[in-house]
Amino acid sequence: MNTDIISVLHGHGCWICSVTFHPSVPIMITCSIDGTAKIWLIDPDDLSAECTSTLDGHIGGILCVTFHPTAPVFATSSCDNTTKLWKLSADYCLAECTDTLYGHTESVFSVAFHQIYSIVATNSYDKTVKIWKLNDDYTMATHMLTLLENDDFILSLAFHPFDLILATCSNNNIIKIWKLESDYSSIIYKTTLVGHTDFILSIIFNSTGDILASGSYDKTVKLWRLNEDYTNGKCIRTLHGHTNYILSIAFNSSGSMLATGGYDNTAKLWELNFDFTDIECIATLRGHTSWICSIAFCPLFPIMASGSYDGTTILWKLSRPKIKFDDLLNFYRIFRKSSIKNVQKLPNDIILKICMHRFKIYDHNDIEKCYNSFV
Repeated sequence: MNTDIISVLHGHGCWICSVTFHPSVPIMITCSIDGTAKIWLIDPDDLSAECTSTLDGHIGGILCVTFHPTAPVFATSSCDNTTKLWKLSADYCLAECTDTLYGHTESVFSVAFHQIYSIVATNSYDKTVKIWKLNDDYTMATHMLTLLENDDFILSLAFHPFDLILATCSNNNIIKIWKLESDYSSIIYKTTLVGHTDFILSIIFNSTGDILASGSYDKTVKLWRLNEDYTNGKCIRTLHGHTNYILSIAFNSSGSMLATGGYDNTAKLWELNFDFTDIECIATLRGHTSWICSIAFCPLFPIMASGSYDGTTILWKLSRPKIKFDDLLNFYRIFRKSSIKNVQKLPNDIILKICMHRFKIYDHNDIEKCYNSFV
């Protein structure tokens, strides 16, 4: 994987806590401990970014920012103990605050929208998670329930993309899985995932929901697979490579890559195969002068953003070496005619996917392109 710095974005007065890309519009938002969030417009031609708006409103540092999956809405959580909902303008260059969610008594570490259901979750230094129900246009929210986690500080949370499942991680080195009732009136504990040996700071489901990833102070990332009723889970891979705490993790939209950002001032890209048995670090990104607090893939362009304690956000261009189509075609033909048991009974598209795996090509568009060219 080739990685190049597109630009280094300045403007915040303190460290960058969170970065996020809009799912379908070429904009990015960064937020900082300086108490502001900035909207950046991504140029489709050269992939540079221009700040179009600086948003004030919180009276404390902003710790997390995230977009709603479909509506022109995003949320920010803050050291001022609140979460705010914001609505983007028609040109996506500006935003106005539409609601402030009160209830937490300490800093709100993170905020997450569910991909399907009209709910948002927040977690706080006050050891609670709160579930909020969104109104019809997603611009306001009503508190539905509070989950108190005794003596554990919940450091991050993540919704399953399809089910009413919530994962939480904490300073006691474990992940807990919870199931919300359909009316959001109660939440049921399902299981605990044990394996990390230090604080877990970041968790995320992949786009299909079959894998949960976690990044920890123990310098590792773990990939977990849950059973169908979420009553059990097991670690299927542990990734080593960072030399210090892992602070942020992110899947790309297809789930073929995982990015990790660490206290060692680097970001790493990991390539994931179909069954997660063959995972390798394909790039280490160096450019920040301090630790990386947040990392995110852009779903529209081959770029990634990293926000750092050094006060900057770096946009990285991601590109693969050109595929040697002749080599791929020859391998396909040889494999197709091989005497390996049952190979000749397999459909062409399955054979080609096996060949693509041999050449470590996991992107669906690449597979379709090769299939149309060779089969």
